[in-house]
Amino acid sequence: MATVSTSFGAIVDRVGQKRLTYLGVFGILVALPFIATPFLSTEIVVMGIFAMGYNIILGYGGELSFGHAAFFGLGAYATVLIVEHAVQNLYLAILSSVVIVTVVSVVFGYLSLRRRGIYFAMITLALAQMTYTIVFQWSGLTGGSNGLSLPTSEAPLGPLTPLQNDLHFYAVVSVVFLVLFVAISRVVSSPFGRTLKAIRESEERALHLGYDVNNYLWLAFAMSGAISGFAGALYAVLFIFISPNLLFWTMSGEVVLMAIMGGLGTLIGPLVGAAVFILLSDTFAQITQNWQVLFGIVIIAVVLLAPEGIVGLAKSRLQGDDAGVDVRRLIDRLRP
Repeated sequence: MATVSTSFGAIVDRVGQKRLTYLGVFGILVALPFIATPFLSTEIVVMGIFAMGYNIILGYGGELSFGHAAFFGLGAYATVLIVEHAVQNLYLAILSSVVIVTVVSVVFGYLSLRRRGIYFAMITLALAQMTYTIVFQWSGLTGGSNGLSLPTSEAPLGPLTPLQNDLHFYAVVSVVFLVLFVAISRVVSSPFGRTLKAIRESEERALHLGYDVNNYLWLAFAMSGAISGFAGALYAVLFIFISPNLLFWTMSGEVVLMAIMGGLGTLIGPLVGAAVFILLSDTFAQITQNWQVLFGIVIIAVVLLAPEGIVGLAKSRLQGDDAGVDVRRLIDRLRP
C-alpha cells in the first residue's frame, strides 16, 4: 500500500497538484448532471460556491463564523428587491447585491474581529440573528414570513437561456464556479494567502513577525462574505422564491458542515462537501422523515474518521502526507 501511495505521489508531483485539482473540479462538474437532475446539480454548485467562500475565513483564516447565513440571505433578498424596485437587468441586480453584501461583511468583520475563538463565533451569530429578525419583521419590504418571489426577468447569454432551461443554467453556474475557483486558488497561493495560513497555524507567531493579523482576517472575512452573498443571489435566481429561513442560523450551520465534510483548507473540498451534503440529505429525506438523525451519524463518522475532511483524507492516503486542516484542532481553539 505504501508503494502504491508513493508511486501515486510521484505521479501527482509530475503532473502538478494544481493542475490535477483543476481536472478534478472539472470532472465533478461534468459528472454531476449524470448523477442528479440538472436542478439539483445546480443547487450543489451554488452551495459549493457558498462553502468555497466560507472556507476562506474558516479553512484558511482559522476563525469559525456562525453568521454567514446573513450574507447568503442578504445576497438573495437584495437581488430580488433590486429587480422588483430598481432595474430589470438581472446581471446588474446580482452585481449590485454583491456590492451591498460586501459592505455589510466589512462592517460585520470590523465588529466581530475584535475578539477571537468562541467570542468571534458568538458575535457573528448574534449579528446574523439580528439581520434575520430585521428581514422577518420588515414585512412591508421583505414580505416577512411569506417571503418574496423573483419577478419575471430575462437573462439571455448568447445561445443559452439560463432562466428557461435547467441544464443551461447549470452550465452558466458551473462556468462561474470555475472562474471563482481559479481566482481563489490564486489568492490562496499568493503572499496574502500564505500569510493567512500562517495566521491560522499560529496567530501569535504571525504577530511577532510583524503582520497586521486583524487586517488580514478582516480582508478575508470581507472576501468570504462577498462570495457568500453572490451564492445567495444565484440561489434566488435558481429557486425564484426566497424566505427569511435563508438568514436563519441553521443555514450558517449547513455551510459549516459542508466545509468540514469536504475538507477545510482544501480548494476542492467545498464542492465535494456540498455535493455529499445535498445528495445525502435528498436521499435520506426520501427514506425517513427523521433524516436528520441519519445525517447526524454521517457527520459524527466524518469528524471521527476523517477530521481533515473527505478530500483531506483522500490526499493524505494517496500522497502519503498531511493534507487539509484537522477540524479538531480548530475546535480546540474555541475554548475560552
